Amino acid sequence: LGCINAHASLLPHLRGAAPIQRAILAGDRETGVTIMRINERMDAGDVLCARTVAIEPEDDTGTLGGKLSTLAAELLVEAVDLIVSGAARWTPQDEAAVTYAPMVRRDETRIDWALPAVEIERRIRAFRPDPAAFTIHDGARLKILAAAVGASVPDSRPGSIDSDAVPGVRVACGDGSLLLSV
Repeated sequence: LGCINAHASLLPHLRGAAPIQRAILAGDRETGVTIMRINERMDAGDVLCARTVAIEPEDDTGTLGGKLSTLAAELLVEAVDLIVSGAARWTPQDEAAVTYAPMVRRDETRIDWALPAVEIERRIRAFRPDPAAFTIHDGARLKILAAAVGASVPDSRPGSIDSDAVPGVRVACGDGSLLLSV
């Protein structure tokens, strides 16, 4: 009967090792699970079925991964039933629509405060719970696990800390600021 895979994206979008993180990083509003037939190319097999799930503003890799795991289990049962009954209809992926989700590199997890606050906030969620986004402050490596986007800090350079922020710590970004949870 062959081998099938439950992939954590809506193929052919985000083939590869880190589809959950890449969907959050890109600011995608939805993702899903695709049941595909395994072939010799990475995540390139014919598709049997797929189902979408919304990416909520508070989702991180942990919460979204949990939703996708539950969905994958349900969809795999349906897929096996279709295959066993002979009702499976396989659809080739559109090669012109392929995008990739490469493995997360350690250097990607370091926060660049010159980026817009909305992009940094997505990075924090994409790399939470593991490996976690980080910054260097006074020579120490600090993991940043949660932040909220805020208005720009007047006359501040990216990475500077607004000591008047209560509660928490406000850091100036290239556009806007982040209020870090402490």
